Amino acid sequence: MYYKYKKFWDRRALRYESYGRVLPPNMTRADVEFESNRQVEIITKYCPNVNSMILDAGCGIGRISNKLYAKGYSICGVDTSANMINAAKQTMSGVEYEVADLKCLPFRDNCFDLVFELSVLLHVPDDIVEVVASEFKRVSTDRILIFPSVVKFKSSKYFFYRDIAFYTKLFAPFSLYCSELVTSKWGKANAMLFKKE
Repeated sequence: MYYKYKKFWDRRALRYESYGRVLPPNMTRADVEFESNRQVEIITKYCPNVNSMILDAGCGIGRISNKLYAKGYSICGVDTSANMINAAKQTMSGVEYEVADLKCLPFRDNCFDLVFELSVLLHVPDDIVEVVASEFKRVSTDRILIFPSVVKFKSSKYFFYRDIAFYTKLFAPFSLYCSELVTSKWGKANAMLFKKE
């Protein structure tokens, strides 16, 4: 099953441009740019030290990683899709990009000051989402930043709608807590910070 997800994203990567040809419903490229800049603003708020090590889990074509690198951060971007990583490597040479299984990240414990994901967990099947979340916790020193989808949708084969309560429960067993919710210009929660107690 997980192999099918990798193939799905490999195919989807071929349709992406710098911001992706596939835009969320009712969003323009200007909206995507606005959201990207807002997401970078939130990430840098919780990780103000540019000497910090940051992991972009499920980095796709590296849209956010590249913006953070341009601000001086040390970034590692991982994705299960080789095509996504190949596209990301063509956009910014200074970011460390590699193909990796989110269920078994190739990093030592506590090596990143911040781990973040942008609407990635909503694509992770129910039977492995807890394993992926535990990997985020394992490689993070104490902070995990989750950006759930701001658009409610019907779950399907590759997309699983999950609300704030789901993420709060998902990370509760790991002694993490939701410290802040940040809203987008559409007024829906789009950032949740979890920290070790």
